[in-house]
Amino acid sequence: MGTERFGVSRARVGSVMPETSAEPVVEHAPMGGVERSSAPRYRGTVGYLIGHFPQSSHTFFYREVCQLRRLGIDVVAISTRAPEGAEAAGGWRADAFAETVYLDREVRERWGRIVRTFCSKGLPKAILAALTSEGPPKYRAQSVAWLAHAAALVGIARDRGFSHVHVGFSENASQVALLASRLGGLRYSFTPGHYLFRSGPNQPAKWRNAAFASSISQFLVDEARGLIGDANMPPFIEIAPRGVDAEEFKRTSPYEPWDGVGRLRLFGASRLTGTKGHLDGMRCLATLRDRGIDVELRIAGDATDTRYVKCVLDLAEELGVRDRVELLGIIDPAEVRREHERAHVFLHLALEEGLGNAVLEAMAMGTPIVASGVGGILESVEADVQGILLPPGSPVEAADAVERVARDAALARRMSAAGRDRCVNHYYATRGAEVVASCLARIGAVTVDRGGSGDG
Repeated sequence: MGTERFGVSRARVGSVMPETSAEPVVEHAPMGGVERSSAPRYRGTVGYLIGHFPQSSHTFFYREVCQLRRLGIDVVAISTRAPEGAEAAGGWRADAFAETVYLDREVRERWGRIVRTFCSKGLPKAILAALTSEGPPKYRAQSVAWLAHAAALVGIARDRGFSHVHVGFSENASQVALLASRLGGLRYSFTPGHYLFRSGPNQPAKWRNAAFASSISQFLVDEARGLIGDANMPPFIEIAPRGVDAEEFKRTSPYEPWDGVGRLRLFGASRLTGTKGHLDGMRCLATLRDRGIDVELRIAGDATDTRYVKCVLDLAEELGVRDRVELLGIIDPAEVRREHERAHVFLHLALEEGLGNAVLEAMAMGTPIVASGVGGILESVEADVQGILLPPGSPVEAADAVERVARDAALARRMSAAGRDRCVNHYYATRGAEVVASCLARIGAVTVDRGGSGDG
């Protein structure tokens, strides 16, 4: 299938490898950290639109909504539709499901309001936007169908008193927001969360018509600018990286390097899919075993892609390391912390990465990192400071790097301390929400509360 369906020419993609999703794959606790005391407070109401919310990997969105509220903003959580099983989910997902307004439900139950919105003078512009969207005919037809969702979004905005909606990622939900802007004048912004190539069709229009974008990494901005050009960039873009709650993700005892006795313990955390490099992880493991190192690799993350999981385990069997690999599935934050506490090295050989939330967690936990130097990882991890970065698809070099860290206790301890320091001071939990709130104030969607700063 040609890349033209995304409004991006394959000839311009070059060596950039598209990512199926940049969402975190390890389930996290929702509430991340208290806002920094220097953060200003705001007044106003905005919508926050997320596709298929809340999935188990959506804790980043839920945390950001919670943090925006802590900064004083009344956030109306909205989703295109609920994912399967959301109604029966427990924990933070139950809370999120209960408070989220679902557009598909609004379309089914409030047709009168949908029709009234369609009677507005914006309908011709919205229809034109749908029919002229860049992408295959099927996408344009789907966009026409999404006009009902756009009308529902406009109706919610009018009922709840907001004029701006922020969208998580530039995929289908952002197309609904774009149509709503044409239909009812609702402004929107979005957070590009992963590679443009996999973000869906009509990207030039989605970016061009946004009030602003808040990207999780500079890499994603540069990639978008290179693919769709400066003329399609929004008025301004701010970098709002995902953060990690350094109080939640911290060690109960100091990091201890491998002493050369017993097993060298590697830990990885990512959804099991082809873009995350697990096949290279198996080859790295086999290389270390062949060098006489007693090594193991434990991987946390969604393993529902059974075909890919079978490929990974078949390769492990073929290489003779199946007994050294354990797939943990999605695990809770306490288990993630325990895995880091016992690990000597965090291994992340992804072929692409928008930012890498699991890498940030490794830094917060003070686990030395061996990772592919791709995408946003090049921004979050300083080479040879918090970890060693490698070209993607280089399992032998990865084995070299793991062995280097494992056999140099002083280096491992320096990386551990540097990772913790970088997370605490640069990738703190509230940073993304603070940036988004500042952007919302800049366009007048909310106002700064001059009465004080954050509650921290």
